[in-house]
Amino acid sequence: MKFEKKKIFVVVKTYPNPSKKYQETVCVAGILLDTPPTWIRLYPIPFRDLPSNQQFNKYSIIEAEVSKNPQDKRPESYKVIAESINTLEEIGTESNWETRKNYLMPLLDRSMCEIQKERDRTNKSLGIFQPLKIHDFIIQPVKNKKWTKSEENILSQMNFFTPERIVLEKIPYKFKIKYTCKDQKCKGHTQGIIDWETAQLYRNLKPKYDEAKIKEKIKEKYMNELFAPSKEVSFIVGNQYEAPLSFLILTILWPSLSKQ
Repeated sequence: MKFEKKKIFVVVKTYPNPSKKYQETVCVAGILLDTPPTWIRLYPIPFRDLPSNQQFNKYSIIEAEVSKNPQDKRPESYKVIAESINTLEEIGTESNWETRKNYLMPLLDRSMCEIQKERDRTNKSLGIFQPLKIHDFIIQPVKNKKWTKSEENILSQMNFFTPERIVLEKIPYKFKIKYTCKDQKCKGHTQGIIDWETAQLYRNLKPKYDEAKIKEKIKEKYMNELFAPSKEVSFIVGNQYEAPLSFLILTILWPSLSKQ
């Protein structure tokens, strides 16, 4: 497998998950800054095991040695040498939405329905689009509020070797967004959202409120702030290796509408 050093604008970091094969992993996706720029997925990345000087934030430009994953038919999927990751620049404040959009908007898709059609034609597995109307932010309890026994064993083994690591918290809810996309024949979509920020919002609220208030605060954050009429909302979506027909919302862009 041939690895090449590439520059990548990171726009997706999912919440960590226990993995039998990789122990604990994070899916990272972004834009491969080639000519022309294209989507790229980096998996697996043992993010919490990276040295602090290699850990990166969303909306960072990183450099890393990557190679197309021959076991994954999705064209955007690459393996990465974790030790090669180097952060070059961070575009991480509210004032830099325009810079982020300059990277992302050239890849804008017409709709979620169009992304699904393209998946059937080319195995496309990452995309970005602007929804027509957002109807609801749904919070559902998960079936198992604790890690399974096998997941606990994986996490315990990892913490035995790195005792300073904070134990990975199981988020007891699934978060979904119900919306209509801009395809004329769209019948509506309800998709899970798995970005790190949604999980972290729950964790930040947990010490302050009871569960009913936490759910109220999360829904209010999304429906009244991120999805406010003054915002220009885009969804970045992707599918999973085990479920290529189902797309999830990986992250949300929500800059203020441009003033004319």
